[in-house]
Amino acid sequence: MSYTNFYKPELIRRSQKDSEMIQQISQNICNIFEYFFQLVKYTINSTRLKC
Repeated sequence: MSYTNFYKPELIRRSQKDSEMIQQISQNICNIFEYFFQLVKYTINSTRLKC
């Protein structure tokens, strides 16, 4: 068994983990934007009701 063959699966696994993390982070960012958008919409609606 050669040295590179031993490390390849580990590298592949690591890159998969990284991509999963990146996906999760981008999903969280999307959720934050969505939440912020809803908040802004709600604020605009409530101020409109007050007027």
